[in-house]
Amino acid sequence: MELSLEDYDRLCLLESKKYIKEKNFIIFDVGANIGKFAKLAKETFEQKSPIFHYFEPNKKAFFELNKNIKEGYFNNIALYKEESEHLLFYPTKFTSLGSFIKRQEIVLDKNAFGDLLTEKIISTTIDQYIYENDLKTINY
Repeated sequence: MELSLEDYDRLCLLESKKYIKEKNFIIFDVGANIGKFAKLAKETFEQKSPIFHYFEPNKKAFFELNKNIKEGYFNNIALYKEESEHLLFYPTKFTSLGSFIKRQEIVLDKNAFGDLLTEKIISTTIDQYIYENDLKTINY
């Protein structure tokens, strides 16, 4: 039996629930897109009141994320190995497939993916973000 991405995420969250004991622990949702993973994580850890830090560089997806999720720290940036500007490539039908790499399978199959769009984004490092936000630990 093959698992859907959502089922796989759910299984991973349920397994990690065994190890995360404290309340108000920190979850980094990197590539948060429109918030599907965040909703699953909120349901899974509802009793532990997690604190979310969302990272979504795509402006269209970031707008939807803000509509779908109401609490947490929202960052319209990418996490990367350095602070810099990049071009983000993503197909019109799937903002979740955004990448710094222009994927040929997306370019070649417009019926499945739609047109390939580009957007200028900025990135920061995880170390810089942790320093600026005075975080002591990231639990998930």
